[in-house]
Amino acid sequence: MDEQTATPKARTMEFSTRLKDLRAQSALSQEQLARRVGVSRQAITKWESGAGRPELESLVALADVFTVSVDALLGVDDAHVREYVESVAQA
Repeated sequence: MDEQTATPKARTMEFSTRLKDLRAQSALSQEQLARRVGVSRQAITKWESGAGRPELESLVALADVFTVSVDALLGVDDAHVREYVESVAQA
């Protein structure tokens, strides 16, 4: 399944994997990342396991820490956005 046809649950799992990978690439522990984002280590654990989702403010902070866009962090690309806008316009 590609990201454009992924269900919300599948996208959550993809986000959790992406978050784990970015944290590992940055050589940050969950505790270190939590401090930089302003949340608990348990919140990072939930996000990485797919058991929870970050609030908007935390997503922005994560994107800043990893120097990526929120869209990239969530796995949303321009083609996906265009497809969504077109589907709404046709409805």
